[in-house]
Amino acid sequence: MKCLNCDNSALETYRPRFRVGTTTTFADEPVSGALKQKLYKNLESCAVDWVICPDDGSAIMAMLNVGIIDMVMARIEDAVMLTRWSKSLRVCGMFDCSPHLWRLLVPRKGRAQPIKPLKIKTLGVPEHLAGSMMTCLLQDWDLFGWLDDPPEIVVMRSLVEGLREMNTRSSVQALLWECSDSESSTIQNVCTEVMEPFLAPWKSHAFVCTRETVFAKSSAIRQFFDFTNNLVQDMRANEVDRVKLEAYIMNTYGVSRADVRRWIEESPMHCTADVDYITVSRPLQYLRRLQVIPTEKDPSPTLRLASCVRLLGAPVARPPPNSGRAAARALPGAGPSAPSSAKKAPPRPDAGCDFTNDICETDEGPRSTLSSSQEVRLMPSSVAKGVLVLPARGDCSGACGPPAAQVSAVAERTASSRQAGAQAPALEGPSPRPVPAG
Repeated sequence: MKCLNCDNSALETYRPRFRVGTTTTFADEPVSGALKQKLYKNLESCAVDWVICPDDGSAIMAMLNVGIIDMVMARIEDAVMLTRWSKSLRVCGMFDCSPHLWRLLVPRKGRAQPIKPLKIKTLGVPEHLAGSMMTCLLQDWDLFGWLDDPPEIVVMRSLVEGLREMNTRSSVQALLWECSDSESSTIQNVCTEVMEPFLAPWKSHAFVCTRETVFAKSSAIRQFFDFTNNLVQDMRANEVDRVKLEAYIMNTYGVSRADVRRWIEESPMHCTADVDYITVSRPLQYLRRLQVIPTEKDPSPTLRLASCVRLLGAPVARPPPNSGRAAARALPGAGPSAPSSAKKAPPRPDAGCDFTNDICETDEGPRSTLSSSQEVRLMPSSVAKGVLVLPARGDCSGACGPPAAQVSAVAERTASSRQAGAQAPALEGPSPRPVPAG
């Protein structure tokens, strides 16, 4: 019989399980590939298991609430919807890995035609919500007059279908698609790009788990993030591991070698428990604009963050409108206070989140109001009244010191007690300090 410290097989058996769910798409690489190849077996704190998740948000939410998986890595738009559908789900971390750039494509025309201002009324986007969210981003940038006249969004199942609808049937005037460099070079004969490729200003993925998982396995979550970052650093530093990853991506997803190398070199591939404010607020704002998520009374994104997460870049917390701190009290001599019937300042236009409302952006819920300050007495009232506050040296005015009658009474009582050779009358506490004459 061996103890757990001596038996290596026992350590592999009795380690707590930590089940991580991902999809089998290229968007979840390299975490899904590391889980598939069981590269987390050297993690000594827990035994990491891979759970393949379907492309269905309702199924993933049920798997999290039931306990089939402990944590799932989802795209940021899916993570926001998961946390809004279920009150028990929390965002516990971020992962940034954007494999492709977004491109705005229009049909290619003859070179002899003059360049005219584009008036795009119909826009084709992919099936997932990321395309519609990027359309909202371009609308905030006020491109092609979309701020006043937004285009009609038409969902396409694939890039081939979108090109056919744009060039043959003319059902859409432009395409907003996430294309790789090889795909962009292939479709240059039928379409052209009207703006520079761009990336989303937020992180690509978020880790979602339940509140029970945050409470029970917060240490396993942090160690999973650290181990993933170490795997990525070793892969980039070791040429052999890098070649293996390139071969695995090309054979599994059919991506060209140039796209794989660009993805490895330019993608951050970093797990962190620090959450950017724009990552959890801007997608939520766009999903509300698209009417995918109903508008709530409290749009604060921190209601869906785990307790172990640190929010970065958030605006300064504002007190509730009805609290005592929100109403400024006029000080004497500070000038007249603002009238109570003053109108509220109009909100300033902002491409990001609306910071002008009265809702505290970093408040995690209602808090109990503290009671007013109370008087605390360290001594009984009789003794407290007998303690004298002497004036400062050089200031013997009666305004800052005790009354002269009270000082003389205490001095006479102290002198009589010394002459009698007895102690002073017993009080409920220490005797008052004698006041020296003069």
